[in-house]
Amino acid sequence: MSRIVLEIVLSKGKWSYHPSPRRVRRKLEQVFENSLLAVTFDDPDDSAIEAEVGIEGHEDACEGICDTIFRAFLEWKPEYESMIEVGIAFMDGPSDDPFEYGFHDGDNNFDRIERLWR
Repeated sequence: MSRIVLEIVLSKGKWSYHPSPRRVRRKLEQVFENSLLAVTFDDPDDSAIEAEVGIEGHEDACEGICDTIFRAFLEWKPEYESMIEVGIAFMDGPSDDPFEYGFHDGDNNFDRIERLWR
């Protein structure tokens, strides 16, 4: 198992079910149950919600996890699908890949992700 950190941005605009931090957390808990490790909300600039989500899962399932999150928030019927953005910020765990994702020099900034040689 690996730890996968995803970035979720829900844009301001017309939603049938308006996103809030409490609602987002509850939706993620419903979808991922015991696999959900953490949800951290950032101060949104031009967005309704910006969050980093930690999930326990397999590295090869990252795209499926992103799709699952996208579909979960699509149920809230945004005016445009592009109002939902989900991306992989970080993966950590066992891997046979000699180029493993990780932080450079212990940097905890999710904006900078590099592939490091082991």
